[in-house]
Amino acid sequence: MADDAEEVLRLRQVMIDSMARSSPATDWHADALPVLRAKLAEPDGPFAAFVVDRPERGGLAALVAGSIEYRIGGAHDPHGTDGYRA
Repeated sequence: MADDAEEVLRLRQVMIDSMARSSPATDWHADALPVLRAKLAEPDGPFAAFVVDRPERGGLAALVAGSIEYRIGGAHDPHGTDGYRA
């Protein structure tokens, strides 16, 4: 999955570009890429991304990503796990 990091960033940029108030800047990719690769390389880490391949044109067609974080437990979740999608 770490091998897909560049494509994951490309799809993230597609999403950013589609937002009305977004900036088309991509200069942040160089700094984000090594961090994303490291996160994707952690098999039991709190971050995961799932992709759909686009074999007829190469690359990826769709992406969903999320993370699990710890929050102090409460009545509804005594273990304190919260999930977030990116």
